[in-house]
Amino acid sequence: MIKLREVQVPDGVTDTLRAGLTEERERWHRQVDEATQHLTDHAQEFVFTFRGSIGVLGMRYCGTARMVWISDRTEETKLRHLLEITEHFHTLFFGSRWHLRSRVRAMGELQRLMTVIEEEGRPPVPRSRTAPAVEV
Repeated sequence: MIKLREVQVPDGVTDTLRAGLTEERERWHRQVDEATQHLTDHAQEFVFTFRGSIGVLGMRYCGTARMVWISDRTEETKLRHLLEITEHFHTLFFGSRWHLRSRVRAMGELQRLMTVIEEEGRPPVPRSRTAPAVEV
């Protein structure tokens, strides 16, 4: 994800370099797509080893990551969201058990970020209209 965010095709490069960089960016794009698919498809294999709310949060992360990637957000926004939530997910699930405070902080921040991201991605709720009265 970081490569995809940081490596852009600069103006004024040769056609050969432009083609090579474009091909690399497309490959990295496919890798993120495949990774979020795999994560969502196989989340239960590792997430449910964690009991309680942390397991539920892990499943939510997997779904949110995939939904962010397939959303109609800009690529920049997708990558920013994925990097933000993945940082906290990694700390929570793979951080040292000795660093309990950082893991608790990561849990709270992950929940907060996912709520913001999920709300941002929700389609607007249609305004309801009053139905006309029906005479019998």
